[in-house]
Amino acid sequence: LNKIYSQLKISPTTIPTVELSKLGDRIFWNISFHSIFDKESPKSPLVNLDVKVDANTGEILESKKYTISTYIDDGYLLDYIPNNSLLYKRQHIENDNEYESLWFYNMETGKRSKLYTSKDKIDLALFSPDGKYISLIEIDESKADLYIIPMSDKMPYKITPTNHLQPRLMKWKNDNILYFVNIDSGESTLLSYNVKENKPKLEFTLDKIIEDFDVLNNKFLFIESDKDSLNKNIYITEDGLALKKIDIGFKASFFDDNNILYLKNMEKDDKNILHLYALENKDEQRSLDYNITNYFKLNKENIAFIEKNTCNNNYTLTKYNVLENSIEPIAKITDDKIFYDSDEAKGYMSLSPPYDDNEKNTIYSIDLNSLNIIND
Repeated sequence: LNKIYSQLKISPTTIPTVELSKLGDRIFWNISFHSIFDKESPKSPLVNLDVKVDANTGEILESKKYTISTYIDDGYLLDYIPNNSLLYKRQHIENDNEYESLWFYNMETGKRSKLYTSKDKIDLALFSPDGKYISLIEIDESKADLYIIPMSDKMPYKITPTNHLQPRLMKWKNDNILYFVNIDSGESTLLSYNVKENKPKLEFTLDKIIEDFDVLNNKFLFIESDKDSLNKNIYITEDGLALKKIDIGFKASFFDDNNILYLKNMEKDDKNILHLYALENKDEQRSLDYNITNYFKLNKENIAFIEKNTCNNNYTLTKYNVLENSIEPIAKITDDKIFYDSDEAKGYMSLSPPYDDNEKNTIYSIDLNSLNIIND
């Protein structure tokens, strides 16, 4: 294998598929690599590779590479509107000065546009559900600031409230209302901002440090910070006064008005189980017994989850129909962070090739039809 890596200039991160064949008196190794990095093609480095090797001499007899990725830009993915847009940031160093910039990528036209530049760290950026606004949190050593960028004129304006200078988390409730959490002095304050009325509003304060949250209609999910455990307390509330503890876990979110999704680490088995918690019917609780590192909602019926494969250094992207309780494996991928376009069978990933000493991340679109789709 080392001879193949060197001669064909590839950098695999997973174990290849190997089959033995015979033709007359000759024996051959047929070796297939999926989603590997091609050092000779830095702008489209992800390829599949088929190699035929003489089993007796080790001579490479045939090889064929199939490009499966398309270069978009250098940077780190932040958000995604299916079939429409990507939001990402880039990091820069000029004359020993470091800064970051926020970028927008139009999938239809292939055009990239710079939206914002910051001497501080761009921590989060999100599209509003209709794509007409972008919310952005930038942080420095002492404070954080929250900005809104209308896509109509791309002119950012700051909405950080005067008395709440540590906005750390945010989620869009709908096209017009952004919720954000200010964390300071051992408390977490939930605020909202209406982009149409240009008006912030203090909702309520919790005497807890919150590390993540979600909102749906008039319900809120809060995940309490706990640096000593992967599993945290998960609460649900409508007014911030009556907090109901759901369970312990992490990555909690609403699937719909009656169901909550979250991961729970099973330390004994060294894996994360995905739980579906029904708020109204306690008999409808479900869990998926896979080692899941990430998940996201696709539509009103389906979610996608990413399973860490035990015997290989890769992951399996799988679709789960919540209503039918059915599983459909989609593809094997190299990272657990992906924006998935189910209509086009594409994935958008930000990857750092293993041979890149600068550890620079690059954004690609990837043809999932070529990523060893599982049919069993």
